[in-house]
Amino acid sequence: MLVASLLPVQAWAAPPGDRTGVQLPGLQQDLKAKLDEVEAAKLSGWDGKAPTPPDPYEAKAAAPPAGGTATETLSGDQAVQMGSLPIKIGKAAGAATAPSGTWTAAVETPTATAAANIDGAIIKITPPADASAPVDVRLDYTKFRDLYGTEWASRLQLKQFPACFLETPDVAGCSEAKARSRAPTSRLIRPSLRPSTRPAHPHPYRGCAR
Repeated sequence: MLVASLLPVQAWAAPPGDRTGVQLPGLQQDLKAKLDEVEAAKLSGWDGKAPTPPDPYEAKAAAPPAGGTATETLSGDQAVQMGSLPIKIGKAAGAATAPSGTWTAAVETPTATAAANIDGAIIKITPPADASAPVDVRLDYTKFRDLYGTEWASRLQLKQFPACFLETPDVAGCSEAKARSRAPTSRLIRPSLRPSTRPAHPHPYRGCAR
């Protein structure tokens, strides 16, 4: 067994020696800061009380997009408003040919959107059978940017799903999404779609903003 202890001993101190030859460094001199007149003027009327906190953020654009369908004829370079839907369809940026013919846009109801487990909106674009020119689909989410809380729109993106997404989502390939576009700073998502990539028969595009 080992025991560590302090034995009582008598303490001794050596007498002070001659310290006249010791040179101590001088203390650092603090420089006086120059008054910032601009910043000082901001405090001239301050009474010392804590500032009033800002009002809590109130979501004002939280209504889900209502379902609906609109059909419009496209011609020329200008985007066409699809009825009362928050959707415009027009010539794709950089495309040599403008779209033409009758196009249909549809927005699924909030019930169908929730049933598909999508936090956002589901839209369907149906081009004419002979469509070949690419188009820009512009989704304006201004009216539902606060639908799922503050800053939800900053993470919003548009994804393209196969046409069978709503009818048979469990079938292989039907729930495979392709990210198309996101532009949260402009409150407008603007992906390009190419009808030439669809099957030979008229085939709608389904996309969701989430």
